[in-house]
Amino acid sequence: YEWSTASPLPTGLTLAPTGEIQGTAEESGVFQIEVSVKDAQLSEATAMLALTVSEGLEIITDSTLVPAAPGSPYSMRFEAAGGVEPHTWHLVEGALPVAPTGATWSLSPEGVLAGTAPGGESFHRFSIEVRDAAGAKFRKTFELAVRGGLIAVPSRNKAGLAWRPAEI
Repeated sequence: YEWSTASPLPTGLTLAPTGEIQGTAEESGVFQIEVSVKDAQLSEATAMLALTVSEGLEIITDSTLVPAAPGSPYSMRFEAAGGVEPHTWHLVEGALPVAPTGATWSLSPEGVLAGTAPGGESFHRFSIEVRDAAGAKFRKTFELAVRGGLIAVPSRNKAGLAWRPAEI
């Protein structure tokens, strides 16, 4: 078979004699390419293809999560960069905290972690995996402390959490 393209491939990619697209693209996006193949009898087939080039997938949420206060509601959204949307999120190792009522926290496919913090102080370590629409995966381990004595620290832009000096 003899492979060729009538339209240019993204910079950094080439079409190998086997018909395989090889290399590392220098930019992301969706590229329309016209690919042709010819056999030994000179029969030819042509197709217009959409080639999607995406940045590498990673979880950008900090591995040390904002602490939770005992017995209080907690909710936060994990964030990913790169990959092909939509992203789906899964717990792959460890266990999520358990509320005083016995209900386990939830992690939605959209990456929202929610629940009521355990009644006492505790520490939780678990691994989350994000998958993109193209099948790429990225895993990261997170740590979440449940600590008493948290106070809200307001500022002009946002509020933060801090421990009382006597608790440290």
